[in-house]
Amino acid sequence: MQNFRTRWVDAAKCAAIFAVMTDHLRGALYSSKYIQYVSFYSVSLFIMLMGVTTYWSFDNSKIVVYKKVLKRLSGILIPYIIAVFIYNCIKYRGFYWANFRDNLINFNASGPHYYVLLYVQMLIISPIIFCFIKRAENLSRSKILLREIGGGMQLL
Repeated sequence: MQNFRTRWVDAAKCAAIFAVMTDHLRGALYSSKYIQYVSFYSVSLFIMLMGVTTYWSFDNSKIVVYKKVLKRLSGILIPYIIAVFIYNCIKYRGFYWANFRDNLINFNASGPHYYVLLYVQMLIISPIIFCFIKRAENLSRSKILLREIGGGMQLL
């Protein structure tokens, strides 16, 4: 399988990592409001990069897209469930099923597992978006082909 890493993706990842570090070191690096404004793009940039690299991965894969997603989900969900279990046992000084269930499935910005759940949701929706993009590409190609065959006739 070809390696589709490009320099701009690596540079964007580097910028996003520095922005996340800036976000997490609020007191240390926020000497001015301009540094704060520049670092706010970090999560959005990671989501955009995930979309680009996921598209490349799906487009060049010989494995069925849904099998690839299930493999990725199992790789993140098992450690996530274990982490939530440990977190809940420490936070509530014991195991309580209702708290565990709520912290496991709730998607809110206040929880410590927010970004993992965001990643899981992005994994789940990525094959749907990929299929829409591929369908749009195929429709565009067929329209161009029909225009060429039809001697300039417009389709639609």
